[in-house]
Amino acid sequence: MALGIDAAERDAVAANQEQVAQDAAVARDRYAIKVAQRLALITRVEAALRGEVEAANDAWDKLFDIVTALRISELNARRKGAGETEQAEKLANYTAAREDSLRIRQWARAVALI
Repeated sequence: MALGIDAAERDAVAANQEQVAQDAAVARDRYAIKVAQRLALITRVEAALRGEVEAANDAWDKLFDIVTALRISELNARRKGAGETEQAEKLANYTAAREDSLRIRQWARAVALI
């Protein structure tokens, strides 16, 4: 709702990203799993805006782990001298995850959840 998307649309986005994560798991692409999980979890965390605080807290805990994993992946790519495209992709995904976390903290402070 805060981003102009209704609750049903958010749930559809989360379900889609959870399916993408499952497909990535079958392909054993751990990085793609983390990216898809981040997108699904941010949608779940936003449930706090609809008053589903317990579900949002559970998703927030998982999202924090995902942000950490994406950061480690980005740092490893940089250290290993991965290609410029790979480094840019990993940095973009980490930056988006970090911004999600910051936005959630701001929302939570606004409603005194944290």
